[in-house]
Amino acid sequence: MTSGYVEGVLDLTFHEVSDESSLTTQIGNKVMFLTQTLVPSSPSKSRSSSPTPETYGDTMGSTSPKSKFRKKNIHAIRLGNNEIQSTSILTAIPAHFDTSRILWLDLSFNMIVDIFSDFPKVFPQVTTIYLHANRISRLSHVKTLGELEHLKSLSLYGNPIEEKKHYRNYTIFYCKNLHQFDKSPVTKTQLQQVNSHCNLDFSFSLLIIFSIVGASLGSNLQKKVESFRGR
Repeated sequence: MTSGYVEGVLDLTFHEVSDESSLTTQIGNKVMFLTQTLVPSSPSKSRSSSPTPETYGDTMGSTSPKSKFRKKNIHAIRLGNNEIQSTSILTAIPAHFDTSRILWLDLSFNMIVDIFSDFPKVFPQVTTIYLHANRISRLSHVKTLGELEHLKSLSLYGNPIEEKKHYRNYTIFYCKNLHQFDKSPVTKTQLQQVNSHCNLDFSFSLLIIFSIVGASLGSNLQKKVESFRGR
C-alpha cells in the first residue's frame, strides 16, 4: 500500500482480490491504513466539495496527504488489475460503505465472466463503469447494466462479447442513457437509429414466433379433427 490518497476514491488496484473474503480483507486493511495515516486538514485547506466521476480520471495519481479519510466520502472504487471472476463478490462492499454513494467503479483487467442480477440494486447511482479487458461473453449481461438508470459511461471492449454481432447496437439499445461507450461518444442520431433498428428486429422476431406458434397450433388442430373424423 502507498500513502497516496485521492479524496473520495478507494484504490484497491493490484491488491490480489479474487473472492469475497479477499475483498473484505483488503477493504479492512485499506480503511485501517488510511484512517491511521491521514491527518485532518485545516478548514482553510479543505475542499468545498467531493470530486465528480468525470474528474477522477484526471486526478488519479495525485494525492491529498492532509485530507482526513471518511468512509462517507467514498464515491469511487478502483478494483482494476485483480483476479475477480464474478461481480457477485461486490455484495461484500455494502458492509463497509454506503454503495448508493458510489458513482464511479473500475473493474477493468480482471477475469470477470458475469454481471450479477442485483448489481443495479447495490450500485443504484453509478454513472461510470470500466469493465474492459475481462471475460464477459454473454449479451444478456448487458440487460442487467441497462437497469442502471444513471449510467452514462461504460467500457466493455476487450471482452469476448465484443465479437458478438451487433454488440455495440445491442448495448446502446439497452443502456439508453449512455453518453460514452467504449471510448466513443453516443450521439442522439446513433441512438435513434439503434432504437429504430432494434424495434424493427424485435417486431420481425415476434412475427416469426407467432407464425411458428400459429402453424404448430394449426397442425395440431388439424390432427385432432382428422382423428375425430376417423372414429
